[in-house]
Amino acid sequence: MHILQSRKLTPRQFWLRIIAAGVLVLIIAGAWIVSPRLMQHYKVAKQQRALTQAKEFLAQKDYNNSQLALKVAFEAIPGDPQTIRVAAELLEAVGSPAAMPLRRRAVAANPDSPEDHAALIKCALRFGDINAARDAVAAVPEKLAGTPAILKAGLAFAMATNNAPVADAFFDRLQIAEPDNENLEIMHNLLLLRSPRAHIASGARAKLDELALIPRNTLFIQRELLRTALLRKAYPEASKLASTIIATPGATMDDRLNLANIHLNIDHEPFDRIFTELAPLAAKTPEDTAVFARWMLVIGQPAKAKSWLDTLSSTVGSDPRINTVRADLAVALEAWDELATLIEAGAWGAIPKDSVRLAFTARLVAQSNNAQLRPQLWEEALRVSSKSKTGLNALYRLSGVWNWSDQLEGTLWAIVQNFPDEAWAHETLFSAYRKNRNTDKIRDLMNTLMERDNTTPRYKYDWALLSLLTQKRTTWTPAKQAMHDLYQSDTSNGYYAVGYAFALAQSDMETKGMEILATLPPGELTAPSRAPYLAFIYGMNRLPERFEEAAALQPGLTDLMPEERELFSLGRTALTRPEPKKKAAAKPADTTEPEPAVETPAETAHD
Repeated sequence: MHILQSRKLTPRQFWLRIIAAGVLVLIIAGAWIVSPRLMQHYKVAKQQRALTQAKEFLAQKDYNNSQLALKVAFEAIPGDPQTIRVAAELLEAVGSPAAMPLRRRAVAANPDSPEDHAALIKCALRFGDINAARDAVAAVPEKLAGTPAILKAGLAFAMATNNAPVADAFFDRLQIAEPDNENLEIMHNLLLLRSPRAHIASGARAKLDELALIPRNTLFIQRELLRTALLRKAYPEASKLASTIIATPGATMDDRLNLANIHLNIDHEPFDRIFTELAPLAAKTPEDTAVFARWMLVIGQPAKAKSWLDTLSSTVGSDPRINTVRADLAVALEAWDELATLIEAGAWGAIPKDSVRLAFTARLVAQSNNAQLRPQLWEEALRVSSKSKTGLNALYRLSGVWNWSDQLEGTLWAIVQNFPDEAWAHETLFSAYRKNRNTDKIRDLMNTLMERDNTTPRYKYDWALLSLLTQKRTTWTPAKQAMHDLYQSDTSNGYYAVGYAFALAQSDMETKGMEILATLPPGELTAPSRAPYLAFIYGMNRLPERFEEAAALQPGLTDLMPEERELFSLGRTALTRPEPKKKAAAKPADTTEPEPAVETPAETAHD
């Protein structure tokens, strides 16, 4: 049978097969070598395409699709700086403080990028975290300080902190860097408008009136002038400006309500007349409806607002923004059943339904004065919402509405522990504990924040200072080392310098502490809040005159914690203590070999 017989290959066929086999081997080897590169190119293309889509959706305010596109981009190339920036922009657009850690990641990935540093500063200002903004400003490398992006961010910080002289200086530098920037000219003249010198203010007003003739500037300048007139209580001028604004193309419902507020509160016109005029205009779009209904809530007309909303068409009335307002009205009217239904339907965001039910069950139990069951139910509600920021925020709002102080505190702690980037939560706790002089609670709070983020200078400083106040040891502790590190990072910072000098004085190295203080400008040593620490340092150095200068400020310091107040007593006692024959910690702090009895800073402190 011929099919079972072998075929004899010709020499030509033999060599063709050898060549084909060799080519196949080369193709396989090449594919093995090139495939990672091809895969990387594919991932980059996929990431770029998704990133472009995310930016387009973000520009269209389509936040859901933008989020989905960003997810694809992150999965393609995890940790990509471009994707991190767009993700931060998305979070800022939807009003989430979670944008801040992303901005920090962008700075860490690109420490020489002035745009990333500036974006972090503006992000902190956007969410009202002045301390975080201050930290971000301090972290800008000196070589970037003169770039336009950093100058603009510094200007924003100066204006947010009402530091007019510094803001003025920033304007001068920016006008040199960008002489044709019309926006800078507008903002500078708005700042000059606040000047106490009449000729400067009038010159700025004349320039603003001139710039307002340009259509793209008109509404912005008029609104700012209106705000300034209201601050000066120049009501006739404000009324005229508000009337001009609503006649300008592009005027919004908020603009109309500014005029309504003047008519209602200054001219004392009846509410019904204003309502009759504005209600038909407000009912045209869900956005204006929500703005108008919330305004009625603010001026004390929640029942009227609810009745009006009930008359609207289903198209407007079913909008999610309207349900959010309905929930706020239900709170004002104490319509708890309606509020529970609205929250479950998403009026306050995506919240675990079991958490809502547990919270409202706790309220029913509270009415029966069951002292044990209510906190148990609330703790369970917190557990159910532990991974939901919106859920915990809703519980915080409810505990505040119902005046449950214990549950409110517990909810704030849950937010701090699960979402440490929500700066408002830990600042609220800090303020409450500071007001109540509860040092232990403040220390617990700072310990929690340090566990989540030990790189933020503000957390590190507060934690170290509180530890020094509550743990009085002569040995060199981690808190003292933290103060040393902070001081080394910025030797011109008065807080860090006084804190480090305090740590040294606690460790029987008070002479070194005085050397630190000697490097500071005199003005840094007169701040009242530093008086307790300075009194202790001066007492340890047996400087009675300097001690009395600091102690003289004590009567005016009404906001001190008990441990801070005690420093005055400790300093006074130290003035007359016997001079020891040999101090255990007398070795200079800049030594690299600590004595057995005391751990001194590992790094060189004073070169």
